[in-house]
Amino acid sequence: MSNSSIQIGTAVSQPGGTSYGSLRVLDLPTGGHEEIPVIIVQGTEPGPTVCVTANIHGGELTGIACIHQVLASDLATQLRGTLIALPTINPAGLQVMQRFPYYEPKDPNRVWPGYKNPKSNGVPPAIYQQVATQIFDAIVATEPDCLLDLHNASIDSVPFTIRDRVLFPPQPSAAQRKQADDLAEKLEWLARAFGLSIVNESPAAKYVELALHRSVAGSIVNTAGIPSLTLELGMGMAIDPPAVSAGTEGILNVLRAYEMIDGVVEPITQVPVIDLGFQVRRDDSARAPISGILQSVVQPGQPFAKGDLLGRVVDIYGRSLDGGEITATADGWLIGWRNGIAVYRGQPVASLAVRDDDPLTGPQPE
Repeated sequence: MSNSSIQIGTAVSQPGGTSYGSLRVLDLPTGGHEEIPVIIVQGTEPGPTVCVTANIHGGELTGIACIHQVLASDLATQLRGTLIALPTINPAGLQVMQRFPYYEPKDPNRVWPGYKNPKSNGVPPAIYQQVATQIFDAIVATEPDCLLDLHNASIDSVPFTIRDRVLFPPQPSAAQRKQADDLAEKLEWLARAFGLSIVNESPAAKYVELALHRSVAGSIVNTAGIPSLTLELGMGMAIDPPAVSAGTEGILNVLRAYEMIDGVVEPITQVPVIDLGFQVRRDDSARAPISGILQSVVQPGQPFAKGDLLGRVVDIYGRSLDGGEITATADGWLIGWRNGIAVYRGQPVASLAVRDDDPLTGPQPE
């Protein structure tokens, strides 16, 4: 642990102070530049480095408010070590309140450096992929002890932590397996410290198929080998005060767990925290069996058993439809319903947390 100088773009750390600056990542066609805002808070005593990012999807706003709340406490005078905060890593999405940057209609959270990056064959990478690579390199160069990436899910969804799978080579050595296991243990510790409900990502093969290893957290975990979490803090497109309070407390909990500030890890009480006694993973098996209007039965945060009725699809008049029932395929709990009630056959209608018996580490698909 040291208190050596840290620089990202124009922001340069100052012991006992808070520094502000930006990282230039993209030249704009009309002149000017896309810049990522950077805040570096450094204490006078040495300690770990924690990085917090937010707003990779432009309409997901809670993380920005959480960062502002953490910084409002004159943190530099209390801190041992360094906190790096990037309040938005997608300014082009924030400006138009859209998931994607306005210059490229692709998910910016699936193009970060990772296993099996597409080969360009002389063609430059996609626009935001260039941006993501620069942010990734700048973060990793600071050698952080962990990264927290702040997101939002759907209206009335229960805030929760996503824990990534840790990948190892298809034919791993004993040392590579141990390295993956050690990293998975660090993720467990970090998730417990933050304090929200913990939900695992998909098993390794599907995890890679969905490019989740190339999300912000997935990339930091599986390319850089640094513990990282995705924190889903309730609804997007607006500020939900309980979610902001819970997210702020979670960040402070991580600082407490690393002994960067005084105090003990505090339980999250602002939002429900669900622990059914078994591990769960994200699941989208709750799908509309027919087209119509969705009526919910189970509410966010509520546990269910395999075969339980979660909801039903009715016609526009509210009348029952044959085959309209949506039932649970496994034990678990409801994270939240997707926004909207008009649904089409086969459309995912809810985010579930279902029993997960898969290992937290797994091989990269060949």
